[in-house]
Amino acid sequence: MKKILSVILAVMMLFGTMSIGASAKEHETFVVPNSFNATTDVILVLRFGSGTCKDYITVYNQDIADYEQVTGVGGELVIVGKEVAANRQYVLPYVTPAEGNNFNGWYCLADGKAYPAGPTGGFTIPNTPGKVIILEAQYYPSAAEGDTMGTILGILTKVFGAIIGILFYSGDTEAGVAFMDKVLGGLDL
Repeated sequence: MKKILSVILAVMMLFGTMSIGASAKEHETFVVPNSFNATTDVILVLRFGSGTCKDYITVYNQDIADYEQVTGVGGELVIVGKEVAANRQYVLPYVTPAEGNNFNGWYCLADGKAYPAGPTGGFTIPNTPGKVIILEAQYYPSAAEGDTMGTILGILTKVFGAIIGILFYSGDTEAGVAFMDKVLGGLDL
């Protein structure tokens, strides 16, 4: 039974490491507005990954067949229309990252470059009319918190050291804390 479980786990790990490529063909089924001009406009795809959009973005809603402004959404947003015409400057939105991450800007799969969010950065839509341009939100891990175990042991050393000092060192709490430091000093935590 252990061997079977090991094989299943190995297969699951193998499939978990494989990446899935994306291409423009995956996006050809999007409904685009009647005003979409394949000779001047592009389709911009924003992939938020684990984060959500902080800013308002104008997107085309297939259900109502009109443009609307959205915020606080994640996943993948498809932006079409006059805002993403070729050679036009597009202000990339800020992203609220998932816990434990910081937002680091956007990465364009087409040109392999990173772009900042907000009006100071911007992204110039390439002159590739009718094409799909994919931008992915990039994250980096937040700074690790301090040594939690060390903080807890420091507090416990002082508390129990004070108690030992009162009980066994005639009320000298500093001697009790020194004793606890000596006892716990040999532990490798």
